[in-house]
Amino acid sequence: MQITSRREIVRNKRKPICFPPHILCRVSCHTFSSARTFAVTLKDNGIARIIGTETGGKPNSYGMPRKFAMPASKLRFRVSTSYFMRPDASKDDALTLAIDAIHPKPACQAAECEEKCT
Repeated sequence: MQITSRREIVRNKRKPICFPPHILCRVSCHTFSSARTFAVTLKDNGIARIIGTETGGKPNSYGMPRKFAMPASKLRFRVSTSYFMRPDASKDDALTLAIDAIHPKPACQAAECEEKCT
């Protein structure tokens, strides 16, 4: 099934017993793509607290690329075929996933992460 607008979204009934009470999801500037989408889904649905540092990229994003090649030049390229929308539409303009608590980075990655994220 493919959803093409928010009007088509079906809201599932949430049964609190399905989720443990204290789930934490750790993210960083290296959290992209499906991992970021998973963290956004956990946060927007109140399933987990997000700890770490801001994620890479916007919570709403394009994905599921298809590969193509130009017939004459054989130039290869990819085109995104899907747009992933976060569950909480009121946060659509966010530039990154907001964290609930800062969690220190491991020392071996601190300099690398700071360099890529600033």
